[in-house]
Amino acid sequence: MDVGHGTQDNMLYDSGENYENALKVIMPSPSRRFAADVRASDEDIFVSGSQVGGGELAQALTEHAERHRVFMTEECAYTVRNDPGEVRAKGITIAEERPEGFEGRELRTSEPDIEDLMPLLRRFGQEPDIVAIAVQDHGTYPKGESNRRERLKRIRERLSESRSISSLLFERSSVPGCYTRMRSAARNAETFFPGSEIFLMDTAIAAIAGAATENSVVINLGNGHTMCAAISEGRVAGMFEHHTRKLDGEKLGALVRRFMTRELGDEEVFADGGHGCFYLDAFGVPDEVIVTGPNRRLIESSGLGFRYAYPLGDAMMSGPAGMIRTIEKSYIKQ
Repeated sequence: MDVGHGTQDNMLYDSGENYENALKVIMPSPSRRFAADVRASDEDIFVSGSQVGGGELAQALTEHAERHRVFMTEECAYTVRNDPGEVRAKGITIAEERPEGFEGRELRTSEPDIEDLMPLLRRFGQEPDIVAIAVQDHGTYPKGESNRRERLKRIRERLSESRSISSLLFERSSVPGCYTRMRSAARNAETFFPGSEIFLMDTAIAAIAGAATENSVVINLGNGHTMCAAISEGRVAGMFEHHTRKLDGEKLGALVRRFMTRELGDEEVFADGGHGCFYLDAFGVPDEVIVTGPNRRLIESSGLGFRYAYPLGDAMMSGPAGMIRTIEKSYIKQ
């Protein structure tokens, strides 16, 4: 299950069958679905349940708090910001229980959306041996630190030891405490699949893993973030991440060209509102530039030679494909 800004992309994969026979379902993301519920309400709201990726839901709740009272449990409050003080500053009250005398709407959130998938799983499959979930998680970070810097710093630290993208796949028991969204998603999955192994991954990393070839530069043009990684002999040699809204085709092309010659600097990307850039190893001219993500057509005006990724034969399956490939390589085929 790959939970993005706009959609949740699901694949039920049987390792004994061809990929093409897998059940695939594209559905609205939980954030988008719950945001619609908030916007349709004209009363106070109490939000309980589990953390959901911000985006539309965070914006909808912030706007709702300007007109009505909004109460959220502490876990749900991470949907809005990773700092409870910043959540309160937006006019939202953190309360672990439904306020006494509350007569508004109660909204119970969860991520990923498994409940709506269960009828299909029961109809076409069985309880899976492995459940893999991708969500974008900046993580909590020390007061005063930039969440943009901390996000890329943590990715670099994990890659620096092995250069393997599998170092960014977490077993349920090994998810770092700072990744509250991943941990919340895992707890939700456990309630539906108590007998399954559960793995977590960042959405951008999963897309890179799904689209990459042995020697390539892979670009994931997401709704929020654009991540670019250099893959050399199957290992991550460098990476930069920016915000898609700050890019057009020409600018994207210039950034990628300078990245491929190792001229793009960390401070340059950060100062431009992105997350940063790092290099782990030298890498040569890639065999190809591969592009995936919902905003992938931005690449068409970049002037770069490229091809679109169709992992498992489907452009929407980069994230699920990346998790499947990483799990098969790292945990099954040992």
